Amino acid sequence: YFLHTQMQSTKRSALPIRVHYIWDAIDRGNTGAQGPVDFERLMSIVTSIHKLPRDEINRELENAMKDQLVVSDVIQTQKREETEIYKLPDRDFTKGDHDWYCFQCHAGGGGAVVACEDCPRIFHLDCLPDDKKPQKDLFVCPPCSLMTTKPSLEYLNLKPKQLNTLLEYSCVRFHDWGASFLNSADGKLWATSSGREVKDEWRYEMLVYFPIDLTQMLEKARTTKYTCLEEFQIDCETLIHGIGVYFGSEQLKGQQVTAAFMREVMHDIQEIKLCPDCFRRSNEKDHLWWFCLPCATPHAVCWAKQSGYPYWPAKIMKKDGSKFDVRYFGGNYERGMIDEKNIQPIDTPLSSLRIRRTAAWNDAYDELQKFQEIAANPEKVNSLPPTKGSKGASPSKAGATSKARGSKRAATASPAEEVTQKKARKSAGVARKSAPIQTSTPVTGRARKSVASGLNSSVTANSSSVQTNGVTLPTKKKTATPKASGSTPHRRDSTSRNLSTSPTTAGRSRVLPKDESLDVTETLDADDLAFINAFDELGDDSLSGDAYFSDEEQDEHLDKVSEDAVSSSVNETSGSRNVYVQTNVSGLTGRVELIRENVVNYLASLKKRHAQEISALKKKQWCYHCEREAIYHCCWNTAYCSIECQQLHWTKEHKRLCRRVRRDRSGTGSNSQGTDDY
Repeated sequence: YFLHTQMQSTKRSALPIRVHYIWDAIDRGNTGAQGPVDFERLMSIVTSIHKLPRDEINRELENAMKDQLVVSDVIQTQKREETEIYKLPDRDFTKGDHDWYCFQCHAGGGGAVVACEDCPRIFHLDCLPDDKKPQKDLFVCPPCSLMTTKPSLEYLNLKPKQLNTLLEYSCVRFHDWGASFLNSADGKLWATSSGREVKDEWRYEMLVYFPIDLTQMLEKARTTKYTCLEEFQIDCETLIHGIGVYFGSEQLKGQQVTAAFMREVMHDIQEIKLCPDCFRRSNEKDHLWWFCLPCATPHAVCWAKQSGYPYWPAKIMKKDGSKFDVRYFGGNYERGMIDEKNIQPIDTPLSSLRIRRTAAWNDAYDELQKFQEIAANPEKVNSLPPTKGSKGASPSKAGATSKARGSKRAATASPAEEVTQKKARKSAGVARKSAPIQTSTPVTGRARKSVASGLNSSVTANSSSVQTNGVTLPTKKKTATPKASGSTPHRRDSTSRNLSTSPTTAGRSRVLPKDESLDVTETLDADDLAFINAFDELGDDSLSGDAYFSDEEQDEHLDKVSEDAVSSSVNETSGSRNVYVQTNVSGLTGRVELIRENVVNYLASLKKRHAQEISALKKKQWCYHCEREAIYHCCWNTAYCSIECQQLHWTKEHKRLCRRVRRDRSGTGSNSQGTDDY
């Protein structure tokens, strides 16, 4: 390509992060009692703090002076010698028509830069891809080229209001991260986030050309200002550019918040491009079966197998060569890139897949069946109940709606979570019952076991919910006939045995209101009614004692406590609801005691570590002049960190007080007090 010489310009040459170092040294020197900062003192401060070579600091200082970011002046010392001192720049300056730093690498210098014809962005020639480099005397930067073409509008058929609603979901989620430098383009917040003081707020305007933050982006989305995904992407890149300039490019790498922010932004943009309906529903979740609702662009379903897990029902989001991007039914609806050899058609017989059914797999399979039912008959969508309080939820309320459905999301684990949740289900009862259980109407073990066994054999109750230690436990309709041995339920929530820890059915079952009681007399025979009435006539006087379970007794009492919860739900009309309340209270009390114990242990370790640090500090020597760690010993209580501090303190007062014993020419020892040399 042919580049006209007038297109090339040189903006700021100094690296912004190194300019911060120089400003810190000048500010620190001016606050001391040693007067203005000269070259040697500036070098001493920067090298001691940041461990940089003197030649690099000298080069950055010259560049900063050329960029007018550092002001120099010549003064006369007390010895009438001229010396050059350095000051902070003038706060009143003209920004100019273009940015000062490369939009790609966020740095200055490095040779010539080219400025965009349509916006204030500049780029190093080496930072531009070959197809984006300027031709002759015209240069349009990649962001402006992207805004001109707007490729997302070709295949994304969304109205402006719909598009901005989706972008608002992303902005709200990123805003909730709580990163102040992302949320607010405020110089004070950026200064404190970088470990500096509020008075350094002027640095933001001095370094960042484009002031933008998530709050402004959120307001643009709420006022329907975005016209395409590319505009949102460029705003995010502009925010990242400001962070890279102010905090340094290292802040944009690895596991830093800003690096995660840009990854999540591109992920959200890709998700919106793949399927706007899936992205919207995953944020709104206005149905318990939201993952089963049809999209404008239908998704094919398949059986996908990850290594170490059985075949799992999944939606095909896209196909990339021999790789399938799928999203699993159930659990947290996780994503996976699966090889074509591990994909089977959805009509493949289950017997040929050799699937070992688990509770999580059954729930995922139920969602698949619901998806297929709705696909065959879309009118069934109208019969699905919306999640309470989430219909038409705005993006700002999406987080609360998501928490309301947390039980269902955690119920059906995807392949990557099944093993963890399987172990959790086995130990959930023991963990929740580890604290002492106190009841307002205590029941003896024999009576409690008799009631539970009698009710479990014949009770028929309408669908209801029981809450035990924060977990909603549903009770489904049961027949009065005895349970056949070896029968297996089609769903986890179809029998009373599965009431202990079933968050899936908890999310889908109806919670019984406080003013609504169970009418169990209609479904109990005469013997059962007589048994319950005899139990109620025992009264509180004949029942005493609190139930405490030790670690050795937990396994023995786990099934009994679960049956007690079911018995208590059936006897709500007779006041047994207090059992759950006290169980919840005792469980929370145990958690509070555990937290209190952890806090006490943490404070003890903190005090021990603090004492160790104080002991280590006492063993060190400190500079008598500037109080940094000393490396030069002078006399019995005086040491210095550098020769500069030693000389300054010697001429100031230590010359008269030094108790260091020195040898004169005669070989006799003498005190140096009163001498004029050192």
